[in-house]
Amino acid sequence: MAALAHGKWNDKMNTIANCLLYILALACGALYPLAFAPVNVWPLLIVSIAGFLWLLELTQNPKSAFLLGWCYGVGLFGVGVSWIFVSIYEYGYMPFVVSVIMTAGFVLFLALFFAFLAWVYFNWPPYKVPKALYFAALWVLLEWVRIWIFSVGFPWLFAGYAFIDTAISGYAPIVGALGLSFIVVLCAGILAACLSRKQAWLKSVLLIVSIWFLGSVLSMVQWVRPDVSRWIDVHLVQGNIPQEEKWIPENRPKILQHYETLSRNIWQQQPESTQHLLIWPEAAVPSFWHESWEFIEQFNDQAKEQNAGWIAGVPWVEVQGGEATLFNGIIAQGVGSGAYAKQKLVPFGEFVPFSGFLRKLGPFFNLPMSSFTKGDENQEFLLAQGYRIAPFICYEIVYPELVREYSKDVDILLTVSNDGWFGGSFGPDQHFEMARMRALEMGKMLVRATNNGVTGIADHVGKTVEVLPKFEQAVLSGQVTAMIGKTPYSIMGLLPVVGLCASILVLSFVLTVKKTFSKYIAVKIQLRQTV
Repeated sequence: MAALAHGKWNDKMNTIANCLLYILALACGALYPLAFAPVNVWPLLIVSIAGFLWLLELTQNPKSAFLLGWCYGVGLFGVGVSWIFVSIYEYGYMPFVVSVIMTAGFVLFLALFFAFLAWVYFNWPPYKVPKALYFAALWVLLEWVRIWIFSVGFPWLFAGYAFIDTAISGYAPIVGALGLSFIVVLCAGILAACLSRKQAWLKSVLLIVSIWFLGSVLSMVQWVRPDVSRWIDVHLVQGNIPQEEKWIPENRPKILQHYETLSRNIWQQQPESTQHLLIWPEAAVPSFWHESWEFIEQFNDQAKEQNAGWIAGVPWVEVQGGEATLFNGIIAQGVGSGAYAKQKLVPFGEFVPFSGFLRKLGPFFNLPMSSFTKGDENQEFLLAQGYRIAPFICYEIVYPELVREYSKDVDILLTVSNDGWFGGSFGPDQHFEMARMRALEMGKMLVRATNNGVTGIADHVGKTVEVLPKFEQAVLSGQVTAMIGKTPYSIMGLLPVVGLCASILVLSFVLTVKKTFSKYIAVKIQLRQTV
């Protein structure tokens, strides 16, 4: 009887201990997003990951490991992508409770990536491979999966992004954001080993210092250099049109006039005949091309008279065989040419899966301009004032390989967006931080025009040159140039990093199989000798 009571007491204590671990994992996950913009306390990310790994070492079975990883992911995405709720509730006009449920469902799903990571780490621990190295490889491979899973992916809040303004950013032009993630998670894993007293502090500190020192040395390497003969003035127009007013047909003339007035003010201040680029944000023209054709043609003529290249977000319709296809696009006019149709569409915002069913459920599934078709993969870049410009619309800029493939032979990176859906959340600042990483990876200057922020210019090492305050009607004027040379990442892409991580996992698996086989042979030999 006493033994039974003692067993129940132990089970109760184990349950309490596990619950405490889950709460700590949730807290560690919640720390993670605070390393990113706009908070920018990057050491918290290392503390977060180290704490997660340390807690994982305390788990006792696969189920506990899975739940621990899931709790970590819930904390991470619950704080990090809380802007999803703003989009659904404030601008999708869904009831509060439904908005909470939909946001929670999205967060709980994303958290499964970390649940899977923890489960794999527990069930297949590394053999003769350092745990920190093995854990970093698992982490980065799951970040890579998040780029392309379900053809849409969600490449948001990769660990490397938080370190774009630190000494180790020098790794990014070589190995990209995922390579930077690998280095950061590796450092966190080394720290976790110290917390578990499984690695000497002095050795660990020296290793981490060496990694950071090498990164700071690499940050001084000039992979590219400015083409001093090719500087050009750019003007980014931030219209700050309220999201709830943008798509009302009666407001269309007022909105177009608003952008025209802001642009004319630039031309009055611009020296006569000076070449420059005028850039309007995503869907600045709040109607289809054919509906505003007269305005576009008139403004095109004005831009030519002012010696201006004009780039603007304009959706359009193509009709084939009696069927209309809608595209979210960018056009280059004035002293410029070309059109680009967005390739990576945002689910529910720009297209609705299972639309026949979901559109009946509520206004969130019937948002304006939510029936787009993705553009072709092999589109030409835009030309303006003799510059080759790689255009990306909104969410596209966070796809590293999409940007790399499309930007190899261009002069400037351009991204236009309407982050009005994010409201005053972390979303716009996180978005701009990730856009700056593309500039650092590719070694090219980047201009970003948005409806209400963050509108800014980043140089070829990802540093912010100029930025406008959010939620203001304003124009950002600056200068950009083409760059000469290429970064190693622009040539090799993610292949070396993904290949390294896969090799680490394969090596650990092979060594584990070899160990198991050796034990099996030893047992067989022992049995024969016994017989």
